[in-house]
Amino acid sequence: MLVEGENMAGTRAAGDFLLDERGMQPVLNKARIGDGGIGPFEVLLEARTVGANAPKARVLEERFGMSR
Repeated sequence: MLVEGENMAGTRAAGDFLLDERGMQPVLNKARIGDGGIGPFEVLLEARTVGANAPKARVLEERFGMSR
């Protein structure tokens, strides 16, 4: 798993998104594969920073089931 932002506020917003069940559950539902596990996926987030704070991130793009 790779979670990063362009700055500390962006990284924090990405981490907060990852730990937010309401934000992550739709992504995990789409990533679910036939046996009930979670397949590979990527999510690109946007968080507008205000000073050193990044409010809630939102999903810009998702990609599911890419080959390794």
